[in-house]
Amino acid sequence: MELLSTPHSIEINNITCDSFRISWAMEDSDLERVTHYFIDLNKKENKNSNHHKEYFQHARTHCGNMLQPYLKDNSGSHGSPTSGMLHGVFFSCNTEFNTGQPPQDSPYGRWRFQIPAQRLFNPSTNLYFADFYCMYTAYHYAILVLAPKGSLGDRFCRDRLPLLDIACNKFLTCSVEDGELVFRHAQDLILEIIYTEPVDLSLGTLGEISGHQLMSLSTADAKKDPSCKTCNISVGR
Repeated sequence: MELLSTPHSIEINNITCDSFRISWAMEDSDLERVTHYFIDLNKKENKNSNHHKEYFQHARTHCGNMLQPYLKDNSGSHGSPTSGMLHGVFFSCNTEFNTGQPPQDSPYGRWRFQIPAQRLFNPSTNLYFADFYCMYTAYHYAILVLAPKGSLGDRFCRDRLPLLDIACNKFLTCSVEDGELVFRHAQDLILEIIYTEPVDLSLGTLGEISGHQLMSLSTADAKKDPSCKTCNISVGR
């Protein structure tokens, strides 16, 4: 069977949060032979990368078993006061709806450090709203900051970010019920947490995920969709 020619002059435009237009050119002789088109939009995983495993190993051998805060990249909303300014340890705060457990798949790497919520989030912690954005997709990301009261990170956030009521907000809550801390989080978005202080690895567990590494969901240096009517106040209002 004769192979089709390689498409060329590929263009992507009219991009919004949930659609785009893609066009390309083909040889005239191929046009009548094509019956279906398949476009793979996923980023490819580097199967040889063990960067994330090395990150935890470095914390054990060079940082006294502590995950050290590092500088937030420029992902998310343009002009965010946290981008390139706030140091923190980054966590995901999503669970599967039917099990309450972390998802089997992960966009962050094959190794996962899991820590009980009360170790980071409790009445001695302030919670700040940092960002809400999408990356030309139908789902949205919310970024929150957890900072122990009076810490350097807390002082940084106090003058720059909205302070949330830890017991009553739309994203992540911590409340006391029957003498115990109870935690709840939003299910209709991807929730990421920046904890502003070092985290002791001995307080949690480290293991390899059982699912896939979803590189297409990675937010590393991701830019916000300026046309989305959900996460841009000035669009469509």
